[in-house]
Amino acid sequence: MIRIAICDDTAMEAEYLSELLEEYKSPLPHLPLRVERFESAEALQKAVRETGEYHIYLLDIILPGMDGVELARTLVQDEPKPSILFLTNSEEYAVEAFSIHAVDYLVKPVQKSRLYAVMDDVVRAAGRRMESTTFLKTPHMDTPVKLADIVAVEVTGHTLRYLLTEGRQYHSKALRISFEEATKDLAKDPRFLRPHRSYLINMVHVEKLGKYQFTMQGGIEIPISRLRFAEIKKAYLHFLSKTGID
Repeated sequence: MIRIAICDDTAMEAEYLSELLEEYKSPLPHLPLRVERFESAEALQKAVRETGEYHIYLLDIILPGMDGVELARTLVQDEPKPSILFLTNSEEYAVEAFSIHAVDYLVKPVQKSRLYAVMDDVVRAAGRRMESTTFLKTPHMDTPVKLADIVAVEVTGHTLRYLLTEGRQYHSKALRISFEEATKDLAKDPRFLRPHRSYLINMVHVEKLGKYQFTMQGGIEIPISRLRFAEIKKAYLHFLSKTGID
């Protein structure tokens, strides 16, 4: 799911952009786009803290409180960097906006053809980021694996067992660090959740949430901590609500 955030304090203009983006994706049912609207920088930052980064941001330059350029600086600090599109009624902010490597600068009223041309580029870029690859430190070599292919990670003894799609498995080298430290990069991805001290799962591959366990793709059963069951269930249902996965 490619997540898009619109931040514009003018409801009519935010609605107009939402309609354009809905029209953009309507002939492309295979394209997993989800658009969310925010009226202030603070509201958008809160959503990012709670649900993770968005892939594409359409930011009005003039916002109440923190302006769009300042907001963008807070959004591009981590890797992978999202695509930023600025929206404004004037070109006077263009130099400052491009100083933070924005993809484009769209003057209102936004022209459909211009927006769609830019969206083609940023959607392709987001798709590549979503298919990003990690390198598993297996005993004989560093093995490249797409994050999307990881179903779950289990710590067994002093090694990690990576359970992948199509029944594939890899084991890591012996760990000299904690499970949490070894999987911290995966845990930053909003698709991943730690339901138990010994497991990390990719929620995209959950087939069923049961009482105290997840059933994953391929029938893999992953336990859920009894003490944290309510917290884990809430996090998973929130993930579903944000991604639209049935």
